[in-house]
Amino acid sequence: MSTAKVPEIEYAAFDAMKEVASSLKAAYFRQQLATDSALEIEYWTAQEDFVQRTVSSVDNTNLEEIRAAAEFFARLLDELETRAKVA
Repeated sequence: MSTAKVPEIEYAAFDAMKEVASSLKAAYFRQQLATDSALEIEYWTAQEDFVQRTVSSVDNTNLEEIRAAAEFFARLLDELETRAKVA
């Protein structure tokens, strides 16, 4: 009798990735609040939606995929914060 192999879920890494994603979504939300332009609001809302869809698509058993998403989100957040400091 064979036993099914249960995939090992990378809880800590997945939670850390979701933390970075939440920070990025919050930054996008602040951008929405900072503008009166309907077009800009739509843009920042789309960015938030993209982050949420990406988080939902990440395989929580694949550490490399989780790390790649976290690094991508962190890079976007850093770029946004750098741009805000310059403005």
